[in-house]
Amino acid sequence: MVLLFGVSIFFFTGCKKEVVNSSVANPNVSHANAASEKSVHIKAIFTPDNFPNVSGTFTAWGALGNDIHGDATMQIGGLTPFGNVAHCIVVLTFFDSEHNATGTITIKQECQFASINPYPDAKGQWQIVSGTGAYAGIRGNGITTMPPPFDEDMVGVIL
Repeated sequence: MVLLFGVSIFFFTGCKKEVVNSSVANPNVSHANAASEKSVHIKAIFTPDNFPNVSGTFTAWGALGNDIHGDATMQIGGLTPFGNVAHCIVVLTFFDSEHNATGTITIKQECQFASINPYPDAKGQWQIVSGTGAYAGIRGNGITTMPPPFDEDMVGVIL
């Protein structure tokens, strides 16, 4: 029992991913400000309808552009029996044809909760796993928090 408790403590508190900075930017994404090429902030707002497959919208700032909007979907999966870990897939769809920046970005998230009620302590990490269109070949990662009511606030870097 003590061993199980120790392994659980390690898994839920010691498994954190650091955000890696890189000076290499995605050549397929146009950047207005060289100083903000590395940093990115993505905020997605979902409605809980059709849980565990939810949809909503997102806004991005920084390396992806400033005040970029689009549609977002999230498949919530991999919930543990205690409901305190989730593995999610987020797809962001960009429609900015004016700047030739249409395409999608697919993000994998691993989130943990200190209790079954995910607020206010929900946190995790995210990593871009693929992109299409103007975002083909994009890479990035960071941390995520989940402020109420059903939001994803992702901060990190585009590599």
